Amino acid sequence: MKRIKVGITGPPGSGKTTLAKFFQECGAQVISLDDIGREITLKKLEEVGKALGVDVSDQPYEIQRKLIGKRAFQDPQNLRKLGEIVHPELCEEALRRLRNAEGDLIVLEGALLFELGLNEHVDKVITVTAPEKLLLRRFLEKSGYDEKAFRVILSYQWPQEWKGLSSDFVVNNTGDLDSLRERASQILGKLKQDP
Repeated sequence: MKRIKVGITGPPGSGKTTLAKFFQECGAQVISLDDIGREITLKKLEEVGKALGVDVSDQPYEIQRKLIGKRAFQDPQNLRKLGEIVHPELCEEALRRLRNAEGDLIVLEGALLFELGLNEHVDKVITVTAPEKLLLRRFLEKSGYDEKAFRVILSYQWPQEWKGLSSDFVVNNTGDLDSLRERASQILGKLKQDP
């Protein structure tokens, strides 16, 4: 298999991170936009707190992160402000990690792959989708945020149908983990045959 870079994207609750983990189990190096975003937010905590009107001083980082998340995900304007601070450096760092990644299969995983133009820097794109009710249920179970936060986050992203039309593979993740793992295996097989 020749070296290939794959982007994995999808809305909150779609299972894109789980799919990326399955690829990682098969030897892929995974670069997570969420992880990079958290690192940059931590580095720019005071600037982010000030922009969102949140006092983050004298609090443990996990509490600061929750305060910022709560404020950002309750208002599209706040989410935009957070993006203006974090996204330029996030893109730079993601591209640096892509350049320096080792191995035959590199996965760049994140919800904003298309929105940030990072799809242009990978060879193939996989969009993970699911019906909105299922997305919402998974999001509420996993995130600790409410439905309003889900709606605000969705409003900041391209519709999953658009992403699907611009992707090489679409994974409709409505089944269990075994189904998702099987789909990952099928896609990996296709990538090995015809990258």
